Amino acid sequence: WSYALAIAGAEGKILLIDHLMSNLKHSEQLLSGQNRLQCEFLQIALSDKADNLTFYINKDPNLSGHDSLLNMSEIRYKENTERIKVFTNTLDNEMDSRNISSILFLKIDVEGSELNVLRGCKRRLSEGLIEFIQIEFGHSSRAARVYLHDIYNYVESFNYSIYCIKSHGLLKLDFHPYLENMYSQVNLLLVRSDSEAKLSDYVVNR
Repeated sequence: WSYALAIAGAEGKILLIDHLMSNLKHSEQLLSGQNRLQCEFLQIALSDKADNLTFYINKDPNLSGHDSLLNMSEIRYKENTERIKVFTNTLDNEMDSRNISSILFLKIDVEGSELNVLRGCKRRLSEGLIEFIQIEFGHSSRAARVYLHDIYNYVESFNYSIYCIKSHGLLKLDFHPYLENMYSQVNLLLVRSDSEAKLSDYVVNR
């Protein structure tokens, strides 16, 4: 995602956060030479509190996309994992320590812990200091016992709207109980309400 922004000509500062140094090193190599971007790499896991938690890493690198703070075997993922301890912190805390007040675009991909990361930036959300947020919602959220309506209700309380990212545009979601059955794996864009007009050219009806 950061590389896509770089080659599209984006300028400014990007903070890349991951608990594994190997992932950060890969990102650093990929972004080397992209002089328009100021890149900072932070080895930590984001959540809703500062803590030391167990992280589950797949021994098969082809399944690294399932690495998570959640134990996926509880929802019958058949994987061979090892457990490590990682330090977690909130995004609010990390932004405070770096004197970062606002974020234009926040990308969250944390295999089921998306709501906890959002809870960890509650102050920025309440002050409208994050304009756009992209998250995944899928089967891994079951391990956290999180439903789509939990995320919807949380961000709506801070005046954010939710759009489903479809191949042909953005579909605004108006939550109703049956929506849970419609989306088992989906990419969502959370948009600060006063920024919705910026998306008008991309919104679709279905």
